[in-house]
Amino acid sequence: MGLGFAIPAETVASVVIELEAHGRVSRGYLGIQVQAMTPALAQALLGRDSAAGALITAVEPQGPSAGRLLAGDVLMRLGSTPVTVTSLGKVAVRLTPGTTVDASLVRAGAEQSIALTVGQLPDPPADPLHAGGRDTWVPNLELGVANSTAEMRLVLKAPGEDSGLIVTQLRPNGAGALAGLKIGDLITHAGTKRLEDVADLATVSKPSTKLPLLLRVVRDSSAGFIALTGSEEK
Repeated sequence: MGLGFAIPAETVASVVIELEAHGRVSRGYLGIQVQAMTPALAQALLGRDSAAGALITAVEPQGPSAGRLLAGDVLMRLGSTPVTVTSLGKVAVRLTPGTTVDASLVRAGAEQSIALTVGQLPDPPADPLHAGGRDTWVPNLELGVANSTAEMRLVLKAPGEDSGLIVTQLRPNGAGALAGLKIGDLITHAGTKRLEDVADLATVSKPSTKLPLLLRVVRDSSAGFIALTGSEEK
């Protein structure tokens, strides 16, 4: 089809060395969530109009950066490498777990350096129960959902939610898609009923304009309600 895919030679070399030495590839992990800096955020946090750095929005409570980094810190460098929201992931995974790296950051307007112990990037859970289990198709909503775990809700930026179902599939022009649902959304309630298991939604009645289905949805740390009617949202 005229498409080609390439992996940088240095990446291949490092992976081969890791596999030969340990039988697996170890990746660095900091356990933080970040967002991009904007001129307005930079002015408020740094006192200057700059898009440098990555703004920390959450720190995993039991993660390697807990007690060291704080939400609201602006991470500027890891070691001697400048970081942004787009480059941080690549920089972090190349760090060696168990080693120490100096993190340069701005906190409350003051620049400082903090020593961080690099963690091990967790493997995807092999146990389906820990991964949320298999998804379930909800025919009357024309979407698929799966149970969530606390770890998954943390990744979805919904750590304050006690339960919920993750949207895994959406049929184009189905009731869910027409209402604006997206894959990766966390559905916490159907009406006023909290959703604890996929069975709570699997047999829901087909919504209509006269009898819409109200869902509470968390997306990118923001919660809101949407009404499914089977028709396109206007």
